[in-house]
Amino acid sequence: ESKMSRNWAWMRERNLVATERIGRQLQIIRLQESGSGEAYTRPKKGFFYVPFAYFTEEWHQKLSLAGTTALLIALSRSSHKPWFNLPLERAPEWYAISADTLKNGFDELQDQQLLRIHQRSVRNHRARGGTVRINEYALLGSFMTPQRIRSEDRL
Repeated sequence: ESKMSRNWAWMRERNLVATERIGRQLQIIRLQESGSGEAYTRPKKGFFYVPFAYFTEEWHQKLSLAGTTALLIALSRSSHKPWFNLPLERAPEWYAISADTLKNGFDELQDQQLLRIHQRSVRNHRARGGTVRINEYALLGSFMTPQRIRSEDRL
């Protein structure tokens, strides 16, 4: 039995796929990743792709755990528009990581020229002076959102 056959059998045993022979070909049917055996359905929200560049450009080996975590968070936040903001102090609540880990990851992505950070002032009546500075982020290079980031958008 080939290694591939053993892999399909392993996934079948765990209700991750169903297989069916059609002539000499094996048809693979995806099932829910929970192992329930139910047919796979794509999530309606919170779904994003990890670009092939993550592997082909060897970022999986170049980035630290903090850098990889920050990249995955940035990919999910920028799946619909290129610029996003993310208050670092929200990292523990939203992503179960420390603000320092997210900041270190964003710093690493910026050092690798994979992330652009833009600061802007936003009105806030509670803040001294009536404004606060916030960071906005955009992925660059192979991870850039399909909508182009024009230079006049943020400098």
